[in-house]
Amino acid sequence: MFTAIGRVKDAEPYTVDMGGGFAPMRRDVEFLDAHPASVRPLIEQLAFMKDKRNWAYPFRFGVLSISVDDFRLIAGAMGVSLLQ
Repeated sequence: MFTAIGRVKDAEPYTVDMGGGFAPMRRDVEFLDAHPASVRPLIEQLAFMKDKRNWAYPFRFGVLSISVDDFRLIAGAMGVSLLQ
C-alpha cells in the first residue's frame, strides 16, 4: 500500500540528535492529504519498477526518487489532485 505521499522540500538533509549516539539524517517533507492506495494495480504502469515480478525491490531504501509521471499516477490513485 502507498500510505503517504509528499514532496521533499528543497532544504539539504540535516542530522537530528535522538540521544544515545543515534543521529539519523532527515529531510523536510510536505505531506499531502491522501488516502491509502494499493500498489498492485499500478505495478505495470510505474516506470521506477523495472522488474515487475520483483516490484518491491525499489522500496528497500525507504526513500526513492521517482519521475513526475509516476508521482502523478500514485497521487491520482491516492485521491490527490495535483495542480502542477
